[in-house]
Amino acid sequence: MTKKVKKNKSRFHKWLKSLLWAFIILLIIRLFFFQVYTVTHDKMKPALLPGDYLVVNKLSFGPRLPISFFALPFNDNFIPFLGVKSYVNIFRLPYMRLKFGKVNRNDILVFNYPNMYDVGTDLKPLDISRCIALPSDTLQIKDKVIFINGKKTNDTIPVLFHYRITTDGTFFSQNFLDSLHITGKLIADMGIYKFYITPKIANQLKSVPFIKYIQKISDFWGYNSTLCFPENSKTIGWNKDYFGNVVIPQKGQTVNLTLQNIDIYRKIITNYENNNLDINKAQKQILINGEVTGTYTFRQNYYFVMDDNRDMAKDSRYWGFLPESHIVGKASVIWLSIEKNRSSSKIRWNRIFKTFR
Repeated sequence: MTKKVKKNKSRFHKWLKSLLWAFIILLIIRLFFFQVYTVTHDKMKPALLPGDYLVVNKLSFGPRLPISFFALPFNDNFIPFLGVKSYVNIFRLPYMRLKFGKVNRNDILVFNYPNMYDVGTDLKPLDISRCIALPSDTLQIKDKVIFINGKKTNDTIPVLFHYRITTDGTFFSQNFLDSLHITGKLIADMGIYKFYITPKIANQLKSVPFIKYIQKISDFWGYNSTLCFPENSKTIGWNKDYFGNVVIPQKGQTVNLTLQNIDIYRKIITNYENNNLDINKAQKQILINGEVTGTYTFRQNYYFVMDDNRDMAKDSRYWGFLPESHIVGKASVIWLSIEKNRSSSKIRWNRIFKTFR
């Protein structure tokens, strides 16, 4: 072997070694420190916009240790170009976290979407929402107004609601809508619009001369939405605008179980804490792991999250409590924001390095 060949081989080994170390460092950073998340939807407007690229801080609450042992990182569960799964769903580690802090109300959380059960927790798709209620809190929503522990929450964070705007037949210009960052569309040619706007914007629109009516759209009390949590329940009559009272489960807390409230805790008992649940309606009995019981003690903390775009949401009002085991981290900063339309894309410079408390 010539000196030139040996030299090239040595360079290749050094390059390969450097690449391996870089991969290991990036993997450690992603697992224990930071992760990126891309906003692709409108459900967290106005705080987050489609095209926002976020840094997710895992140190805020402490990094979650890996759960799915045989899985390749940096992809969406499929190997690129091959279309085959990047994981083997045969061995999972128990949930463990290096706890450094705690979740606070109004934190924007990035988490694994809970309402999916055929893969490990850390392989579920990522989602994002705002923490509204903590473990042991009592939550109630009345006509879209949130009450925590019996007290009305202060609306310091701008949120969007569904309004119906009726004009005298005059149409809004797109420039006018863009100037107020209004999301919505015309739903009838006689000048009826569906807008998702803040109450502040709704009040501003009252001064527009050609607007005749402004109406906030709400579900009515007593309407049992089968789409809302607990899904398809015949005993719990909640909807997105009238929800609760409900106590957010806390680790170590014991709750009384009845045939009337079992639907609230069914997912926790079976899917998140891996018990067998049977209900004998004839004898009015609840069996957990084959034993008749009237109580259950929670093994982890749970949270209640809601999207800022309240009427274009997919949050805890629809799929239930967020398990602590599913939390990835806290949205901390926007490192890039790109506005995309049909013809071009542009950087939103005013959003770069925007932070969240």
